[in-house]
Amino acid sequence: MSGSHKKVLFVDDDVDLLELLKQLMSRYAGETWEVLTASEVSQAMVLLQQRRIDLLVVDIRMPLVDGLQFLGLLQRKYPHLMKVVLTA
Repeated sequence: MSGSHKKVLFVDDDVDLLELLKQLMSRYAGETWEVLTASEVSQAMVLLQQRRIDLLVVDIRMPLVDGLQFLGLLQRKYPHLMKVVLTA
């Protein structure tokens, strides 16, 4: 994949939902986006350190570190990262 593709990271503890989102968004976006997923905040943090993420979509209700806590951390560490909240 080219470096010009946008990277979107979905963070949710529901691995089935993550797989569905990855399939749907990859199909919808085609070659425009690279869709990444993380089922834990720790996985998401590793991806954020390793790659330039253009958009992060996070679930509010997660175990251990919930989405609001994660957003607070992201705001301090990655203030310019675009963030979207996903909730039921």
